[in-house]
Amino acid sequence: MENLVPRATYDSDETGYWRRLPLAVGIGFGLPMGIFFSMMTAFMGWRKFGLKECLLLGMSTGALSGVFFGFFFPRAFRRKMSSITDANYSREPEPDVLAAPEKKLLYRLPSNWMKTDNFAVGGVLYIGKSGLFFLPHGKNLPRDRSSFEMGPADELRLSLTPTTLTGCKRLLVPRPAPLLHIIWPGGEANFLIPSPRNTLGLIEKALREPS
Repeated sequence: MENLVPRATYDSDETGYWRRLPLAVGIGFGLPMGIFFSMMTAFMGWRKFGLKECLLLGMSTGALSGVFFGFFFPRAFRRKMSSITDANYSREPEPDVLAAPEKKLLYRLPSNWMKTDNFAVGGVLYIGKSGLFFLPHGKNLPRDRSSFEMGPADELRLSLTPTTLTGCKRLLVPRPAPLLHIIWPGGEANFLIPSPRNTLGLIEKALREPS
């Protein structure tokens, strides 16, 4: 079974998230650390060194800690996420957890099912001649490991829908990517997929492939 898109597609930063993350986490970590160090140095050494000097030392220490954290944490986090994507991209599940053979699954697309606006379930979206099949991976909580089918293919309605961002996500994601919205007779679901506009076209093409 083939992967629908190249592995490199998952590394693109169309939303600007990875570019903005170092600044966001650097400020988020450095500011409270600066306040903490300022309070500690002022409390312990203001009589000896002076309040102004203690505050300056504390804020400088906080700023440096923010720079280091903003540099190292995003890189480590991105490597971790990349390793998870590698595993999902290359791993084939046990045959008995896939849909029946007559479903004729042709392609696999590691993606996230948006169970709610703020909660995603990671897994693989399978594309076949009779429809779609989503299989969550084993790292999800047991309650989020249930697979489901979407079909039949000729009754699927696929489109892109705007992403709803709340809280700090608005600051971290300057260009939100649209979600893949799927409607079938039994329900509807949203999926977070790589390069949504291009990938949507590939899914539609795969569903139309002749038997």
